[in-house]
Amino acid sequence: MPPALSCSSNQRTGPGRGPRCYAIARFWTVAVTLVGISGHFGLAARAESEALTRPPTLTVCHALTIDLLTAVAEAEGEFAGEGLNVVLFPFATGRDALAAMLEGKCDLATVDETPLVLTAFERNDLRIIATTRTTRDLDRIAARKAAGISTVDDLRGKRVGVIPRTPSPYFLNRLLLANGIDRADVTALPFASPPALVSALIRGEVDAIALW
Repeated sequence: MPPALSCSSNQRTGPGRGPRCYAIARFWTVAVTLVGISGHFGLAARAESEALTRPPTLTVCHALTIDLLTAVAEAEGEFAGEGLNVVLFPFATGRDALAAMLEGKCDLATVDETPLVLTAFERNDLRIIATTRTTRDLDRIAARKAAGISTVDDLRGKRVGVIPRTPSPYFLNRLLLANGIDRADVTALPFASPPALVSALIRGEVDAIALW
């Protein structure tokens, strides 16, 4: 799946970050995609005189976890320089940004491929407008040292926090499959957002978390 409008390559938990957590795994390619609804992208018809005097306005739901590039472009005046008036609405994940766009809260959304693919099974009016970045080596399993996890095999019998409809559970499942670990041997617990996921790890509610 091609990617899109977005993000910093350093927005992930890495080795040595956090007092009790450390990275033990990395896996797949993250692709960030700017998407719109077919027939919705593009501006409503305006009077010709208004169109000539006022820059078009685009509203973008952008994911804070994967999409810094959009915010930087706005701050640096890149959109204005192209004659665009862009209004940004921040969301915790691409999943949430996409959901908001589908609810009509914005014209476009930045999203990674997992929620986009899952949504494409449910509706066929999404369109990829542009790809802004592809990257590798950002996915991680962060674990509590007290849980005795130092290798992927140590995940057997452990609780791993994930965020549904994001790359988080996809990465975990691919990691287990690649290492010959039965999915039933690991308990995946769902959380609503990245902050909730990290908090659960700190409080000891899970033994590890799948990050992207």
